[in-house]
Amino acid sequence: MGARRLFYALWPDEPVLDGLAAVQQRHRDAGRPVPRDRLHLTVLFLGEADLRIAAAAGAAAAAWGGPLRLELDTLGYFAKSRVVWAGATACPEPLIALHRALYRELRRCGVRVGRSRLVPHVTLFRKARPVRGAITEVPEWRVDRITLVSSRREAAGPIYSMEAEWRLGRGGIPECDVE
Repeated sequence: MGARRLFYALWPDEPVLDGLAAVQQRHRDAGRPVPRDRLHLTVLFLGEADLRIAAAAGAAAAAWGGPLRLELDTLGYFAKSRVVWAGATACPEPLIALHRALYRELRRCGVRVGRSRLVPHVTLFRKARPVRGAITEVPEWRVDRITLVSSRREAAGPIYSMEAEWRLGRGGIPECDVE
């Protein structure tokens, strides 16, 4: 298997998606909305990486962490990329621990991933104008799974493929076998 653009992500359940859609509706003039089926929270971006190694590292990291709760309670704006996002005012410690575990497992398997600070957010609009403030439409997000996703760019936007999914806190520690 060759290199792919990969990332680990959390995919919202229906109640959270409904809340995010309500926020998008309330701010519909903010920019180009991200389609509902593409709404996710990136935990760690790998870029070009071997799928087997990424799957082994993801399984190992998921085994260490348990379910977590996330409250998306604020809107933010990344000026450089012109993105409006829904995020968490307070990043829960289990999410930080999951991010660190993924990074550590990738390093253990020989993958070099650039250090990045976790800013938990779900992109709502692209090519957007600044929108900021508190939001109340999104219910508490009970996260119990993490997904390994590959992406490719298309004219209409990125196409995501779910490569692997793990229940947090389940499973054993796999070896980093890349034969």
